[in-house]
Amino acid sequence: MQWTEFIETMALEMAGLETGSILIVAEPKSSGGRYVQCRQLGKQFYAEVVANCFLPDTAHASEEGQRVIADAGWKAGPEWAEENWSFELNGHKPVSEYRTLATMMATALRDGYGVPDLTGWYCEAWNESNGNEPVELDFLPLPSKPNA
Repeated sequence: MQWTEFIETMALEMAGLETGSILIVAEPKSSGGRYVQCRQLGKQFYAEVVANCFLPDTAHASEEGQRVIADAGWKAGPEWAEENWSFELNGHKPVSEYRTLATMMATALRDGYGVPDLTGWYCEAWNESNGNEPVELDFLPLPSKPNA
């Protein structure tokens, strides 16, 4: 999947998430384990990009890559804490705002981590408010999480 398609389809998926839903787009751990994830909390929409501390050295973003991620609008956790890069929106937003967030995700993965495209990546989604029921994704053309 190319980045323009990711941005458009991810924006549509995020805009349609119900309260309690979580959506993760990830590469297999054997390829580095990088990921982005988001969560619709109703009054807040929370998104993350994986931080180096959760990745093998071979999948790390360089110092320049980390600057790119920060410049894209992601907030780094404190140095003493192991936390992902994060970004928050208040409430449900129009697709255009999720498109901006999806662009931030693409920038972090492509320009920050050097991921050329999403070939081999997968997605998974579920709703914690609904007994962890799977959430059907209508737009994102990635396979579901492979069986472990």
